[in-house]
Amino acid sequence: MPVKLTITLEMGPGKTTILEQAVDKDFYRCLNFQVPTVHHRTVASINVTITGEGVSMSKKTKILIDRPAFIHIIQTDKPIYKPGQKARLYKVVELQDPNSIRIA
Repeated sequence: MPVKLTITLEMGPGKTTILEQAVDKDFYRCLNFQVPTVHHRTVASINVTITGEGVSMSKKTKILIDRPAFIHIIQTDKPIYKPGQKARLYKVVELQDPNSIRIA
């Protein structure tokens, strides 16, 4: 007999449903989901609720969401310089699509 599985992400007053599905015994699945962007470290909660015939179970786990790290990489035109030489610096930029595939 299937039960209802609900997984939600709670951040502050907001609540986002990650999964809501009727599942059978021995259900197993890995989920990918988009974590909201934050500007500072934020504590959120993942809430898993299973509801069946007259029975309900719930488990809440706190998680830490950290802001994205911005890294600046500068490349030089050669690895070693002699005194008095001018260093030419270049910014290294890489663009990726949402699937992390390099596009530029």
